[in-house]
Amino acid sequence: MMGIPYICLYTSYLTSLAPYTDSQLGRLVRAMLTYRTAGEVPEFQGRERYIWPMLKDQLDRDLESYWQRCEKNRANAAKGGRPKNQSVILETDGFSEKPKKPKEKEKEKEKEKEKEKEKEKEKE
Repeated sequence: MMGIPYICLYTSYLTSLAPYTDSQLGRLVRAMLTYRTAGEVPEFQGRERYIWPMLKDQLDRDLESYWQRCEKNRANAAKGGRPKNQSVILETDGFSEKPKKPKEKEKEKEKEKEKEKEKEKEKE
């Protein structure tokens, strides 16, 4: 039953586990850890046997969710990662590279055109 190296204790358990003593809770947590690491299903003699099926089902759902997330991540990794954005152009200022957005580039071109027009007007 390997997989997740932890168990999740949800805060919603507080109300479900309120009637249990500390020693019963200790047995339940130990059983959860043992079930997660070794796959051993405990046989409770006390009141813990009533809540154990709910806890076991949640552990199983958590493990299934974990494996689904792993499979999704594995499939995404096989795709080769995020595609490079062709619209981002790198500008070097001598010390660092910073991405330059297309709109900013267009604005700079417009400013250059305006400067050229002003120079032409001054020449005339």
